[in-house]
Amino acid sequence: MHVSPGLFSEYLSPASYCLAGNGIYLPHIEPQEAREVLVSCVNPSGTNIVTCQDPRIHSFLKEAGGLGFDIAPSNSVAVQGPYIPIFDYRTIELAYHATSEVVGLTLTDILVSPLKIVAGQYIIKKILFRDAAVIRGLCARKKVILFLTGQDALIETIWHQRTVCELFQQLSRMNFWAVTGFNFSVFGGECPVAQRLNQKKSIVSSLLLEENGLFTIPHIYAVNDFHITQYQQWLKRNPHIQLVTMNCQMQHSPEDIEQVVRAVQALLIINEKLHIILQGYWFSELHHFESFLDRIHIAESKPVKYGQNFQKVDPTVFTKADQYSKDAYKDLVLENVAYRKHELRQILIHSSR
Repeated sequence: MHVSPGLFSEYLSPASYCLAGNGIYLPHIEPQEAREVLVSCVNPSGTNIVTCQDPRIHSFLKEAGGLGFDIAPSNSVAVQGPYIPIFDYRTIELAYHATSEVVGLTLTDILVSPLKIVAGQYIIKKILFRDAAVIRGLCARKKVILFLTGQDALIETIWHQRTVCELFQQLSRMNFWAVTGFNFSVFGGECPVAQRLNQKKSIVSSLLLEENGLFTIPHIYAVNDFHITQYQQWLKRNPHIQLVTMNCQMQHSPEDIEQVVRAVQALLIINEKLHIILQGYWFSELHHFESFLDRIHIAESKPVKYGQNFQKVDPTVFTKADQYSKDAYKDLVLENVAYRKHELRQILIHSSR
């Protein structure tokens, strides 16, 4: 998320200063990055992120192999079509009939009701995987990408319990065409050590996926110029990586959109063969990418969610809540997917003129 730099000393006490400002994390974190911190690095409960002042920081750094972007998966996959509809477990059979060669699922779709809300907070009830045979059925008909995105509580719990729950073995049984790196949250205004640690953990997750026989699509996200530079250098060192993904579902403000555009353009410039999947990016903002549109792919769950709520994504069609029968959502989902695919195609045709 977008933040304004230079407000650190104005709001935070000296005891809350980010230790990265002392230069102790060079060359991976520049001291200037500490000036963009708006949230205290003192986080005794360890909620959501592990900061520079977290007493466990060294164990987390050891787990990730430090902060250096010194690893990368050795293989890469390629996507052709510009549109990737993301289905869910309830609509898996509908995905068979989608005209898209590549479709998506997310982490929650391979788990049995993993989350519940207690006192306004998401907590994990139990990690229980769905029947792998059902997922394999879809994977036998389509190229299925599993997007490891979702609520922070779910992402972090699955990651820390990946060995106990046999995550990689479970994913291997489902026969996915590709699995993205974990989308660990990177928010503007937070400790740059926490940001960098989550970025590195995501690269580590892609490497572990590959080591367990899965094709992986690295997940990247940059909230400032320092991050962009680090990812550019990483891509230069690993020119074989031709596809990455970025979760944009939370980026709606003009400032957030601007940052996404700047990051994506900067990365695509580095490698002329690189493509990027933008998950949840708005069609109305695609015009910002101009000449890069032939290397951008949109993945989204919007048509499926609308259909399940008995709504059409076509803004010119108004629907009433009681207008359809109970099973009508099936046709609505497929109609919505077809509409969005056509809509994106028209945008691309118009932009190429």
